[in-house]
This record gives sequence, C-alpha cells and structure tokens, in this order.
Amino acid sequence: MMKDVIRDIASGSLPLIGIIAFLTAFILILVRVALMSKKEIKHAENLPLKDDIDVTGSGNQTSSFPELQKKQK
Repeated sequence: MMKDVIRDIASGSLPLIGIIAFLTAFILILVRVALMSKKEIKHAENLPLKDDIDVTGSGNQTSSFPELQKKQK
C-alpha cells in the first residue's frame, strides 16, 4: 500500500506543483533584485556590517563605522 501511495505521488501533479511554485518564487526574486534602486542595493550590502550589538548586557550598541557614531551623537 505504501508503494502505491509513493508511486501515485511521483506520477501525480504534486511534483509539477512544486516545480511551478519554485520557479515562480525564483522569478519573483529575480524581478525584485532587478528592480532594486542603487540606494537599496547600497543599504542591503552594508546591513551585515552596520551595527554590532554589545553582548555584554550593558545595552549599549556600538557601530563599526566611526562616521555613523558621530551622526548618532
């Protein structure tokens, strides 16, 4: 019985639905990236480096960029 269920899933429409969902998501991501402005790209590329959170528990946030620290004060 289990073999019949697996065979029906493999030959049914479930794989086709999965491929269509994947391709739709992939194409939408490509369109989103293609339509991003230069400002959004610059912001996104600096996100991993922007703010370092102080893990000592003091609650102070520090920045890796001195010019940002000057603007925040």
